[in-house]
Amino acid sequence: MFLTAAAVITVVFLLSYLSNINEALSNSRDGNMFFHQTFFQLLLGISGAIISGKFFADQLLKEKGYSYLMLPSTNLEKYVSGVLITGIGYAIFTLLFYYILAKVSDTITTALVGRQLFEPFTFDPELVWNSFRVYININALFLLGGLIYHKNPVIKTIAVCFGIFVGFTLIFGLTMKLVFWEYIGWEDSYIPQPTQAFKDRLESFFNGDLLDIGLLLGPIFLWVTGFFRLKEQEA
Repeated sequence: MFLTAAAVITVVFLLSYLSNINEALSNSRDGNMFFHQTFFQLLLGISGAIISGKFFADQLLKEKGYSYLMLPSTNLEKYVSGVLITGIGYAIFTLLFYYILAKVSDTITTALVGRQLFEPFTFDPELVWNSFRVYININALFLLGGLIYHKNPVIKTIAVCFGIFVGFTLIFGLTMKLVFWEYIGWEDSYIPQPTQAFKDRLESFFNGDLLDIGLLLGPIFLWVTGFFRLKEQEA
């Protein structure tokens, strides 16, 4: 589990880092100044999804399941420990790990090229908060996926989410066509363009408190569902 995540992280980091260094050197400018901030979020999301998806899946495979089921703890204790380890625990570990990694890489880069290529990675409260709350949703989703799909849980969870997204998009498109079409105006082309009033209504709906509520309630729903799924597995 950890080796798979580490391999993915290493490959993606090296390719991204070398690409940005090459861009900075070839154009005599600083490339992507926000490389560290961007890559930290990618690192947390990708590696966290792998670890979360495989955590319970690996434990519940037939050859490992018997020893796991014999652990002297309740289902709730096993589940909560898994959520904490792969959730906020892994997020904090990744934050500290990447802070050290960024410092080391910047020191080496400065020594080689004589200047710092990227903006330093800091414990920016907004970056940490936004990264953590999105990751908690990723963690809850892939934990549940690992409890449902014991083999290749990450790939299967992504496939199911993609299918749901496509289905939701089709339903949304049909709803727009059949119900809200009268609110959509036409410009000089054959492509329907939303009126400004309709745009404002959509923006206030999706960019308001609905997103915050979804990010808060989403993991709670997934965690509760995952707990009952674990009880079914051990029944």
